[in-house]
Amino acid sequence: MEESLKNEVPLESNSNAELIYNHINSSIDILRKGIDSLNTKLSALIGFDALLIRFSSGLPNQCSVSEWLIFSNYINGHLSNGHFCLLLRIFICTFLLLSITLGLCGFSPKSGGTLVKPDELIEKCLHVSKEAYYQALLVELQETYNDFLLIRKSKSNLLRLAVVFLGFATLLSGLDILLSFS
Repeated sequence: MEESLKNEVPLESNSNAELIYNHINSSIDILRKGIDSLNTKLSALIGFDALLIRFSSGLPNQCSVSEWLIFSNYINGHLSNGHFCLLLRIFICTFLLLSITLGLCGFSPKSGGTLVKPDELIEKCLHVSKEAYYQALLVELQETYNDFLLIRKSKSNLLRLAVVFLGFATLLSGLDILLSFS
């Protein structure tokens, strides 16, 4: 923060510092709300995955591979009917566990935002103009904005992957149930 005070721009050439400060602050608030929303979605996904793991234990143990499956001859030649359903259940649980793991990784603590101590502000900024103070804070706010942007992107990517694994598990669960009816 001290460096940004030394490199201050003359007041007449940068009269929009307060406006920029307010804009970056509101952008940070939007990012915070987005991160909170992603945390809520990650929580719901983890709960849903755990529930599906519980229900996967009730999937049928025996199923027959129908003739309508393209690879039924291969499966019938290499796996017994019970083993195929067991294999499906293993894949289902694996995908659900991967989804839960990614969801939990989304909750791992990440530092974001620069914290300027009040005593530091009093010491360095008490005797500077309002405009110079805003200019110094802009540098700190920009770093905070970039940190929150990276956190949101990371959580979003983890959520997206977790949903893909949940989708695979759901499709395999449906296949397991369909095969049990044949």
